[in-house]
Amino acid sequence: MNSNSDKEISFQPRVADWLNDCFGQEIAADVIERNHRFLEEALELVQACNCSADEAHKLVDYVFGRDVGDKPQEVGGVLVTLAALCAAQGVDMHQAGEVELARISQPETVVRIREKQKRKPAMSPLPGSYPDRESMSQPSTLRYVVAKTIGGYTRGSKDEIEVIGVYDDEEVAAKVRLISSAQIFEVEMNTLAAGLLANAGQLFGSDSIGFQLMASKLTAK
Repeated sequence: MNSNSDKEISFQPRVADWLNDCFGQEIAADVIERNHRFLEEALELVQACNCSADEAHKLVDYVFGRDVGDKPQEVGGVLVTLAALCAAQGVDMHQAGEVELARISQPETVVRIREKQKRKPAMSPLPGSYPDRESMSQPSTLRYVVAKTIGGYTRGSKDEIEVIGVYDDEEVAAKVRLISSAQIFEVEMNTLAAGLLANAGQLFGSDSIGFQLMASKLTAK
């Protein structure tokens, strides 16, 4: 993971890939777990820089006595102050990140991290897994589009695509498909045109008039 080709990909996506590979998507997307682990590492860093527990407790009381901040702005503040701390401590933050990511990506290290995770207390701010916690990941954007081609009624007329409906329940979409003798397309709503085109090409055939009509409508600007 420390190759030149890997480094061409920004640091955040590579960390996200490692997290999913090591723990699985549920733990990787658990925002409460991510809060706790970030706070733990931040405290370990300032501890290594001679910050006392008393100072840390005072700052906790100070911060939580103020209004809640804006997440993107606070992320920016974390990065700026981390860079400032590293400059004062003589640490290259980018190199330190690459070295740590390479270390935790070693197969034997991944095994140890997974085993350590299993032994940690559950349902606690302390490091651990949370099997009973409802997943905090974002709701699915998957939708089921029921559509069919309608042949032209006169010679030379083009096929048309009739969209029967868009559903978030697969069973409902399946019933509508049966009633209307149509097809179902599974589509991610944030990539509607691309997803619908990909599935329509497979079902109707990319050379069909109906598919070409759908493509022209979805890609029209």
